[in-house]
Amino acid sequence: SIAERLPACRVIGVDRDEGRLQQAREEKELPNLNFIQADVCLNLPKNTYDVIVLSNILEHISDRVGFLRRLLKSVNPSLVLVRVPSFERDWKMPMRKELGLNYFSDAEHFIEHRLDELQTELAEAGLRPTVTHTLWGEIWMCCERIESAGQ
Repeated sequence: SIAERLPACRVIGVDRDEGRLQQAREEKELPNLNFIQADVCLNLPKNTYDVIVLSNILEHISDRVGFLRRLLKSVNPSLVLVRVPSFERDWKMPMRKELGLNYFSDAEHFIEHRLDELQTELAEAGLRPTVTHTLWGEIWMCCERIESAGQ
């Protein structure tokens, strides 16, 4: 939808799952939209991008702060858009955690973020949220770089 709404921008989608990429390729073909198969934890892009969108990515990464620091250094974006599922999206997650049960919504998740946890991780990585929304059980943030973070 970004490529469709902003035809003057070049949009690149990255995923490690070829099946997901094929699904995305079949859904929309646009001249300003490309897809790359890669695991961004192993192979960060080397180009500079103005905006990075991390949509349902961070909860799948164990060292999120380290990943974000490497991403900021490698890609040098002006903005980072983050979307993660919220731990507090319904009562079942906190109840399961309190009972000592598996409370993750996906077998590949390392965390179910609370707002304060996400804010802390972003700040440690060198990002400051400028806009925050909780919507449909997710946390959405627009973040800018903190210049003094030594990036």
